[in-house]
Amino acid sequence: IHLGFAVFLGFLAFPALSKDPGHGHGVPVLSVVLALLPTLLFVLTITTGEQPLEEAWVTLAIVVAAGAAIILGAFQTSRTHIPLVDWALAGFGAFCASYGFWFYDVLADRPGNPTDLDILVSVTGLVILLESTRRALGPPLAIVALVFLSYIFFGDSTWLPDDIRYPGASLSRTMSHMWLGPEGVFGIALGVSTKFVFLFVLFGALLEKGGAGNYFIQVAFSLLGHLRGGPAKAAVVASGMTGLISGSSIANVVTTGTFTIPLMRRVGFSAEKAGAVEVASSVNGQIMPPVMGAAAFLMVEYVGIPYTDVIRHAFIPAIISYIALVYIVHLEAVKSGMQGLPKPGERLGAKWAMIGFGLTAASLFILAGLLYWVLEAAALLDDHLWVVVGVLAVFALEILCWSALKAKLPQEGRKRLISGGALVLGNVVIGGFGLFHGMELLKLLTGDYLGWVVFILLMIIEAVLIAYAAQFPELHLDDPNSEIVHLPEVGPTVKSGLHFLLPIVVLVWCLMVERLSPALSAFWATALMIGILLNQRILFAHFRKHADRPLAAFFRLPANPLADGCLRQGFQDLFDGLVVGARNMIGIGIATATAGIVVGTVTLTGIGLVLAGFVEDLSGGSVIIMLFLVAIL
Repeated sequence: IHLGFAVFLGFLAFPALSKDPGHGHGVPVLSVVLALLPTLLFVLTITTGEQPLEEAWVTLAIVVAAGAAIILGAFQTSRTHIPLVDWALAGFGAFCASYGFWFYDVLADRPGNPTDLDILVSVTGLVILLESTRRALGPPLAIVALVFLSYIFFGDSTWLPDDIRYPGASLSRTMSHMWLGPEGVFGIALGVSTKFVFLFVLFGALLEKGGAGNYFIQVAFSLLGHLRGGPAKAAVVASGMTGLISGSSIANVVTTGTFTIPLMRRVGFSAEKAGAVEVASSVNGQIMPPVMGAAAFLMVEYVGIPYTDVIRHAFIPAIISYIALVYIVHLEAVKSGMQGLPKPGERLGAKWAMIGFGLTAASLFILAGLLYWVLEAAALLDDHLWVVVGVLAVFALEILCWSALKAKLPQEGRKRLISGGALVLGNVVIGGFGLFHGMELLKLLTGDYLGWVVFILLMIIEAVLIAYAAQFPELHLDDPNSEIVHLPEVGPTVKSGLHFLLPIVVLVWCLMVERLSPALSAFWATALMIGILLNQRILFAHFRKHADRPLAAFFRLPANPLADGCLRQGFQDLFDGLVVGARNMIGIGIATATAGIVVGTVTLTGIGLVLAGFVEDLSGGSVIIMLFLVAIL
């Protein structure tokens, strides 16, 4: 079903050609190959006697019709409407992909013994899958899959080396292995895409549609845009922050690249270097937890390790890779003599910034030390209540100290000696202690009603964060082609989107603390994000309307959420997010299915063991050479 939707949407979303045939492109050669290859295979099957002649001609006629439809679809390509042929191919592809679902019981009664209809559906499905791969992802992956399929039928050719020569398999066995069983197209890769990847992609798409992508980009630019080569450094950090929620290299490039590449060129980077920086930083988004690329979930399935272990081991390499990219960008900026963008407001010197960060962090570490002893005492008493009381006491002490400093220090002294970044970091650490033990206490107090209580608390926290963010202007992306680019202020920018961090915190909490499955964790985070999408505009409008009395606004319901269109716009954002998530999954679903052709060829022919021995012989025992050869293969 998952692949059926992907193939169906692939033919509707991607035309046969990137431009109209009238502009000199004609019919893609690969489409013709995809259409004619099954015909050639059937002719070979008939001539070798592997299938009765009268049955083969019926199958051959239908496959030729499918091939003709592919070629005809290439002639009728259009970017303004969907041709009838594409609708037909989409329908046939969806039926072939879901054939195993609809007729599962029948196929299970005769494993390894396909009928002519099974073979027909399998061949047609493979042809349509390869054509949808060419449309959605380009020719390379489709060509690789064709090469592996050709090896199955022509592996006994004399021009192949003896070490990899294969006696070949019948069409019936090949189609049964590739399409009707779990070793080929419908293998582990597609299963991972169905069970895990889709929910994470949907979560990232909803976050992006809600404004989190813009928020992360603006935060990165406000923090780093004033440095030497700042736009490039901000592009690296923005891609890393976007990688928190997407796990897709393409999504990272589309989200951040359209804004960062023009800015990098404005400050002196060449087009090639700007593109290289964006690609390098976006590709690393696949290994940035908690939402990682499909390869992470394949590791979970193939190796059998928990997803939490993958996250734990991927975090430090991901951070190091981004630090290395920032350093490389800095070297390039220094070499080219670049300057940063003008920063609004008064800038503190590096000395005072370090002093302020150190003093504030030291004060918070002292408070955290007090909290540690509270935790130790509570552990001896085996009572989570004292932990919560201790956390509240630490926060109360911090508020008293902060109020005293504000009263004693002038405005200039507060700027120099108190670091906002250190305050946020320290409070996150202290709050983490309280949250962990507070949840344990909540479990004991609420019992079976824990889910409802957590839901109510999350809604209250969201309302508080939005009420706080409503005090600051709404974020808007600067036009990178404008004459003057102003960096956003750090404080208001960071504070204006704190509610976007709530679904990410829920996702990490479910994964790392509650140890829920990746799919269930993504489900709860996505459910929370849907709620935020639907109500954030209503809450922003409500709290901005009562900006003079924010506390009283908590006890007043929004006047009429339907009057100003906030609720309707929220549903529109949700719909757009679902559309973006489905569109992003087209390529992933088709790619994992096509990769199953390669995996199926390896398992059917046993070429994997041969290549493993081949690599071992060539490497001579050198791990470096072995890794290099494995990467090539």
